[in-house]
Amino acid sequence: MRFPRCRLLVLPALLAACGPDTTLSTFNAEPEVEVLAPADGATVLAGVALTLLGSASDADDAARELTARWFVNEGEVCEGTALASDGSTTCGITVPAAEALAIRLQVTDPGGASAADHVDLVITSNGSPNATIVSPVAEGVYYSDALLVFSGVVVDAEEEEEALTVWWEDGATRLDAVEARPTSTGEVLGYATLAEGPHAIELHALDSAGNEGVATVLIDVGPPNSSPSCAITAPADGTAGGEGEAVTFRGTVADADVAADLLGVTWTSDKDGILGASTPTSGGSVTFPYSDLSISTHVVSMQVTDEVGATCTAEVLYTVGSPPTIELELPILDEVVNEGDSLTFSAIVSDGEDAPGALLVTWESSLDGVFYEDPPDSTGVAQFLESALSVGDHDLTVTVTDSDGLYASALGTFTVNGIPSAPGISLSPASPDTDDALRVTIDVASVDPDGDPVTYAYVWSLDGVASAASTSAMLPASATARGEVWGVTVTATDGLGLSPAGTASVTIANTAPTLSSVTLSPDPATEDDVLVCTAGTASDADGDTVSVAYEWVVNGTALGFDSDSLDGSSFNRDD
Repeated sequence: MRFPRCRLLVLPALLAACGPDTTLSTFNAEPEVEVLAPADGATVLAGVALTLLGSASDADDAARELTARWFVNEGEVCEGTALASDGSTTCGITVPAAEALAIRLQVTDPGGASAADHVDLVITSNGSPNATIVSPVAEGVYYSDALLVFSGVVVDAEEEEEALTVWWEDGATRLDAVEARPTSTGEVLGYATLAEGPHAIELHALDSAGNEGVATVLIDVGPPNSSPSCAITAPADGTAGGEGEAVTFRGTVADADVAADLLGVTWTSDKDGILGASTPTSGGSVTFPYSDLSISTHVVSMQVTDEVGATCTAEVLYTVGSPPTIELELPILDEVVNEGDSLTFSAIVSDGEDAPGALLVTWESSLDGVFYEDPPDSTGVAQFLESALSVGDHDLTVTVTDSDGLYASALGTFTVNGIPSAPGISLSPASPDTDDALRVTIDVASVDPDGDPVTYAYVWSLDGVASAASTSAMLPASATARGEVWGVTVTATDGLGLSPAGTASVTIANTAPTLSSVTLSPDPATEDDVLVCTAGTASDADGDTVSVAYEWVVNGTALGFDSDSLDGSSFNRDD
């Protein structure tokens, strides 16, 4: 709005008519003032920040010499400040909570002349934003190890939703890690995990006037999620059916955390891909009829998924067409063979369309993988020997595959027993004679790779020929004679197999003869006595003829041998 202005015009002709005695005074023009924003009659929100913009000019003075004052409802809000060089002036206010707002801009020049402009505004109340939590919900099931979806909507009647300040809280704790930036339509979406236990989740929305809206939901977060369990109950594994023939797959599902009918079930084939989906009953039963499987042997999988993505998978083998047949003959069930020994494998196979030579038989062990693969002979017999399989319990799978890729399998079990290691042994004494019994010492014990206890067997030999003189770790002295070479072979057994042998041998040496007694007389003796030494009975364990030699010793000095006779020996001092 512009106020009326009056200007004085001084004309030269009039000045001349006034005569030389007339006195003239200079006229100071008033500034021209205009409020540029907000526009007159505009509507503004209570509580929001508002910038007032105006401009002014003066015919006599520069813009910087002018002083501006802003008034709101006749109260001054921005004191006199100089205008900018372009004649503009601003003032920031917060819209009060009133029905109307009168804005006035007054500008004064250095000569004291002033002018004003004003606008009238309509004030509307600024309501709080509205916040709504979509997720999580009070009745939901949540886990401490799974992401929770934080979803909500914020709406404000006066401001753009994107301009709102939005955040999530858990009780009194602000969840700064959860994304909370609203879209243009007010949607808010974020993710986070929460610890096990009760939680008070709040969604806050704040507008520019400081008005706040809050939504709250109480939830309970449980322990880590348990994966579902599942099983296919029909058809039986390895079942076959004709092309186009309907087969009904059945199964059971369960979950410790949610009802069975909340689980998702998907059926797939390793040959045909995704077959379809099922909805479990509340009791966990699943049914899936299907009739479009291609001609092949299929691994049909049932995958069960809970509400947070944990899965369980069950599989069944099902053949469409006419697969070959197989009968496992050898090894017999649970047969045991010792390490390094040959084991016979044999199966009989046939096919309604293919000759035996077109079939392939594959032998696979749970320990060694595929260890043999070959067609059967012309009669359908697949047979071979194998001695290099790993020690342990083997689950055997024998598979015959025809030219169409159809196959059948037979299962068996066998065990390769690990034999003990060879013992390290020695004989004692190391240099025996005929009086000595021989004993075996186990210097290095045998070790069984399966951890089975071991026992030892002893075989004695005389001059390289097995002897029955002993079957234990001791050979009596009565069994030996001088010059004989006795040996022993020791093997360990775990009850199933024998270890490599440990061996040792010794040569029996000569046994010294024995003398039953020796007497010296007289006793006591005097200086003049002749001493007589008498030997008792002499014998030899080896049966050799023996003789006796006498050696006299005086005060520790040997005097030599006196006689080889058994009749005795005498010693005279004069000798």
